[in-house]
Amino acid sequence: MISFEEALEIARQRKEKIDNCTEYENAFVFGFSGDEGYVGGYGHTPVVIRKEDGRVLTMPEFICDGIGKEIRSFDI
Repeated sequence: MISFEEALEIARQRKEKIDNCTEYENAFVFGFSGDEGYVGGYGHTPVVIRKEDGRVLTMPEFICDGIGKEIRSFDI
């Protein structure tokens, strides 16, 4: 299991601007509010970090892998 801080560090290596997070049972989903209104596209999608091992997932992988219960959403 990785911590929130470790997950955020991994996510910031993939996405420069991050200002929010939604925590699920199985992963952290990091995003940027400025990406709202975009549909897909490089750099505009959320970064998903699996809690179990810190693996970076795409949103489709995350959904297929099982998102689990949403725990909280918050600004960073």
